[in-house]
Formats: sequence, structure tokens, C-alpha cells
Amino acid sequence: MSKGKLLQRKEEELQSVKTKLSHSEGQCTELKNAVEKTERELKENEKNYKADLEEKNDTIKNMKDRVVELLREKDELWKKSNMMETQQKSSPSPRDPNTCATCNKDFKLLEKKYQCRSCKATICPSCCRDAGKKERICVNCS
Repeated sequence: MSKGKLLQRKEEELQSVKTKLSHSEGQCTELKNAVEKTERELKENEKNYKADLEEKNDTIKNMKDRVVELLREKDELWKKSNMMETQQKSSPSPRDPNTCATCNKDFKLLEKKYQCRSCKATICPSCCRDAGKKERICVNCS
């Protein structure tokens, strides 16, 4: 082979390699762009997921606080209910309005008598206590 043909062949190979290199560089650029786009999308998705997670954690915290609040209210209502039941059990049965429900003292014609604001029993002045604002309650309810 002559040097001219060998040189021409090497130039053709060089041109072929350059074409392949140019094609590979184009593919490399496309892949870099695709990787950058994917990274941006991942960062955006991560940001959105973090915001959603924070919002859901806030909602969970608020719900837990509300549950605790409702449990406290329930406990208070149970206590009130139990107190009302014990008051009803301990309150005297309806009696003659002319006798004190606590000490069974008979009322005279001009003697002062009161009605307990809690159990509604008729009581004498010695068996009641002031509950404020002209209200009286019997010693059983106080």
C-alpha cells in the first residue's frame, strides 16, 4: 500500500471517528439534560411531599389535641352525671310540705321555711345553708 492510500484511509477513519464522537457528544448532552430535568422534578416532588407531610403532621397534632380535649370534657360530664346521681339518691323523698325534710320538725303558722335549690326539699332555717343571692340549700346537698 502506498502512503497516499494509507493516509486517505486513516483520514476516512478519523472522519468516521469524529462523526461518531459528535453523535456521542449529542447523546451525552441529551442525557445530561434528561438527568438535570429528572433532578429538578425530584427536588420539586420532594418539596411538595415535605409540605404535604408537614400539613398532615399538623392535622394529626390538632386531632390529638382535640381528642384529649374531648376526653377531658367527657370526664367532666361523667363527674357531673355521677354527682347528680348521688344527689338524687341522697335527696329526700317528697314529704309533707309542713314538716322539715331533714329534721322532721313541724312548721308553725308563721315559721319561715325554705326550699332547697338542689333537691327541692322543704327545710327549716336550721337545716339550710346560704348558697348566695337568696338561694338556700339543705345540709344534705351542701
